[in-house]
Amino acid sequence: MSGFVAVYDACVLYPAPLRDLLMHLALSGLYRARWTTRIHDEWVAALLKRRPDLSIADLDWGLARKWTRQFRTVW
Repeated sequence: MSGFVAVYDACVLYPAPLRDLLMHLALSGLYRARWTTRIHDEWVAALLKRRPDLSIADLDWGLARKWTRQFRTVW
């Protein structure tokens, strides 16, 4: 695993295509991805704002929880 760390902002975590690409690169070991609880909350809020048909309960939190445990950090 690389010693290089990349801090993802909310604009990287949402929209999904960019997030998927960058998460793939992080999971391949190119770098270590990190984000804060505040950044996580910001991208979820952006998603819910653009998708009024969704609620927090509608989101699949299984993958999000896995990513959060693996990548998120608190500053």
